[in-house]
Amino acid sequence: MDWLTFTAAVIKAVAWPLTALIIILVLRRPLLNLLPLLQQLRVKGIELEFGRRVEVLAADAAAELPPAGGTGSTLPPVRPPVAQLAEVSPRAAVLESWLEVRGAAVDALRRRGVPYRSREVESPLGLRRALEEAGILDAPTLGVFDELRNLRNAAAHAPAFSIDPGSALDYARLASRLADRMRGEE
Repeated sequence: MDWLTFTAAVIKAVAWPLTALIIILVLRRPLLNLLPLLQQLRVKGIELEFGRRVEVLAADAAAELPPAGGTGSTLPPVRPPVAQLAEVSPRAAVLESWLEVRGAAVDALRRRGVPYRSREVESPLGLRRALEEAGILDAPTLGVFDELRNLRNAAAHAPAFSIDPGSALDYARLASRLADRMRGEE
């Protein structure tokens, strides 16, 4: 192989990757401006759509979980420890907020005298089944529970999970609203 053939082979091998890199570098600012509008992104099987899903859930929850007395559509304030946690670790704030939902659900099962095994309600899906079978939550509210559960699962299990603190706070408000509903505080 002479040097001319070698050079042609190298150019052929790097032409498309180099072209793609140049396009990305030239268009990086317009592409960055489009990121907030992004509804879903898959990177190695991980979906990064948490913030958008929380926004949609908040709109749905306003109808499904109206506040006490039907006054306005404001969500409850976030507990100070969760608010501080959201600034440091939004993932941890989501997981901590889910614990409030879980605790309220277990208390609701106890108040109704529903027999359950502790192992049964350890998993979010088992907890959902118990709530549904006991008739504690109606179908629309179970939908809100399911979406919060799915978002919690993403936070707990996705290795590349990343959200902004604002979305974590919105999740915490929605979780508190659902927990209030299960406690009978609404």
